[in-house]
Amino acid sequence: MAAELLANACDHAGGVRRLAIQHRDGLLDIAVTDSSPLPPRLREHRPGAVGGHGLFLVDRLTSHWGSRPGGGGKTVWARLPLPH
Repeated sequence: MAAELLANACDHAGGVRRLAIQHRDGLLDIAVTDSSPLPPRLREHRPGAVGGHGLFLVDRLTSHWGSRPGGGGKTVWARLPLPH
């Protein structure tokens, strides 16, 4: 999940400013901050396409994800439940 968020920041948002990973209460929170104020867009998934699966995977494999603006850019975050 971190690799997908990092790749999206590099490919679509001018690069990574910060990566934060936190484990608490059985959850793993991953947050990537970039310099683009444009929020990520979940597009229609096209299984036969060579690329464009990043946010689809994030959406399907996390319990929650989203973005928040800040500092002239944004932070895209994802939350995953960890096995017990």
